[in-house]
Amino acid sequence: MKAQSQLEQSQADNDSDADIGMYDAENDVILPPTEESSARQKLMLDNFKDYAKRSNDFVPLDANKFVTAITLLQTLRHTKASLDTYEAIMRWKLEYQGLLHPGESLAKSPHFISREQVYRKLKERYNRLHGFGIKTEIVLPGSKSRAILITSELYMVIQQLLIDPRVHPEYYLFNDKNDPFAPPAADLDYIADLNTGLSYLETC
Repeated sequence: MKAQSQLEQSQADNDSDADIGMYDAENDVILPPTEESSARQKLMLDNFKDYAKRSNDFVPLDANKFVTAITLLQTLRHTKASLDTYEAIMRWKLEYQGLLHPGESLAKSPHFISREQVYRKLKERYNRLHGFGIKTEIVLPGSKSRAILITSELYMVIQQLLIDPRVHPEYYLFNDKNDPFAPPAADLDYIADLNTGLSYLETC
């Protein structure tokens, strides 16, 4: 499993670099890790260890209930329809297939899967049960109206970026494929994405 190999590499890196802290580019030194950053790193690694163990038991989503439910939610989102339409369409589908009688409780049908079940299954499958989608109620200073702010823990977002199987080394905008810290060339003769932007060049 890819997750297991990533776990072993992460553990090896953690063991060999246990005392490495943050890099201070201005003074070209390694700062000792603070207690908080060390705790965050340990929490991130422990979370990934647990996920790697659980992911060995993951099987492909079955091609009926979950795939149908996910496809329906995706269709509703793409057509900008209300997600509340999900239950009504699922009822129509099951009644049309003869799997649900009119008036019968949708929730009690063994062929029905709710949106909440789909979300939880996907969150568990992709290690997003903790640290993502944190709801915080705020009061807007101008209008004094209340709003819900959705945030995620930075350390979990970083973990997701590091282990995302869709991200490949060639996708990174490194100036030198062998050195991610290599500066851009002094006289660039092309325009690319981030690494030819004025802010990026001035920062380097």
